Amino acid sequence: MLEHRREDALPFRAYVSLAVPGPDIHDDARAHTLEAAWLKVAEGLRKQIERRQGRRRARAKSKRQMPLSTGRWGGGLVGARA
Repeated sequence: MLEHRREDALPFRAYVSLAVPGPDIHDDARAHTLEAAWLKVAEGLRKQIERRQGRRRARAKSKRQMPLSTGRWGGGLVGARA
């Protein structure tokens, strides 16, 4: 959504909402020019997407590095004798 209100101090407003799996991503910004408002929104969306991707990578990495002995059942290594 793009908005222009001449009477406001920052007359241009840009709002974007992206429907994605999981929580939607959205951002809005106000600025003196339409281009500046759009650039601010684009930067905000980029940061949110990168943060989400970073969290996803960190979860996948932590799952790969978990040894069997500290897994869900924690009974030691499979086939180990007591």
